[in-house]
Amino acid sequence: MRCLPAVSDNRRGGWACRWAARSIAAVCLWASAASPSEGPSLDPLDRHALTMAHPERGVLLSVVSVGRRLVAAGAAGVIIISDDFGNTWTQVPTPVSVTLTSVVFADERVGWAVGHSGVILGTRDSGATWTRQCDGRGIIAALKSRLDSPERSASAEGDALETLRQLVDDGPDKVLLSAFSVDANTAMAIGSYGLVMLTRDGGAHWEPRLDIAAADKGKHLYAVRTLGDKLFFAGEGGGLFWSEGLDAPLHPMASPYAGTFFGLVTTAQGGLIAFGLRGHAVASPDGGRRWTPLETGAADSINAGLRLSDGRIVLATGSGDIFLSEDGVKPFRAVTTSAPSPYTDLAEIPHGVVAVGFRGAVHIALPDPRP
Repeated sequence: MRCLPAVSDNRRGGWACRWAARSIAAVCLWASAASPSEGPSLDPLDRHALTMAHPERGVLLSVVSVGRRLVAAGAAGVIIISDDFGNTWTQVPTPVSVTLTSVVFADERVGWAVGHSGVILGTRDSGATWTRQCDGRGIIAALKSRLDSPERSASAEGDALETLRQLVDDGPDKVLLSAFSVDANTAMAIGSYGLVMLTRDGGAHWEPRLDIAAADKGKHLYAVRTLGDKLFFAGEGGGLFWSEGLDAPLHPMASPYAGTFFGLVTTAQGGLIAFGLRGHAVASPDGGRRWTPLETGAADSINAGLRLSDGRIVLATGSGDIFLSEDGVKPFRAVTTSAPSPYTDLAEIPHGVVAVGFRGAVHIALPDPRP
């Protein structure tokens, strides 16, 4: 397993701040699981996730609500499910032991999990079983095929061609950081150095979209969300972009912050909030045309954001702080928690949220809405 270089400038440093510790934790878990009896291959792409006694206490990076079920994923290829709002969890088999960074569902049955080494897993039974649909080796094969194609058009020259060569030279250790689904057939995975993978057949085939990597100058993409009929992307170096669809060009938006954004959340009023390093958040009330700094009260990096069913916005930080706004416009207030720990994602449950992070899954009660 490979972590991207943690160089000193803001572009690479932002990535490293959030992911270096995760990669180290994943490596430690994978190493402790290694056993000669499990087969000759030491490649985590070829090793099933080890069954753990208490997987809900391990490093978890993503959690999502699927009807009444919760599905969470994290280090060492672990995926766990809960049908009682996170009171008890069951680990389900997965075909890899690489770190999984994001899980998303198109409906109550069809979903995807993505992660390190270009892994994309698919499920069609609400997360009970998972199959590998793509990995870094398949991505490299697709990229090389594109590079070697005699039909490569003149439009592929320049920045797009250079991006293609760089992605091939970098090898199969691609890191996918987030996923987005349109429907049960159509999904997108995004990640390091602007890598974007698309499927339109439920995951039977995944193809790279190279123009986005070229358009954002190879910066890491951390989040993609839909608002109206447009897609919005957030990433490192203050990167904020919009697109009119899965195949449309990427357009940059003026950002009031030059640091990395880790996520996007939509508001009930049709606005957008981007959040990221050092407690920074920016808000747009008009579909990304104007962005203004948002005072959240957070001092550390904001790793997760969630709009609740009642319209309130919850933000969670890497130091275990939780902040709540009635609508994402009104001031945020701190929520007291019993045992704060670094949080990476949130999912709504009755009267609160399940937060996941370095110490597993925890319940956090939220106060009632204010009038």
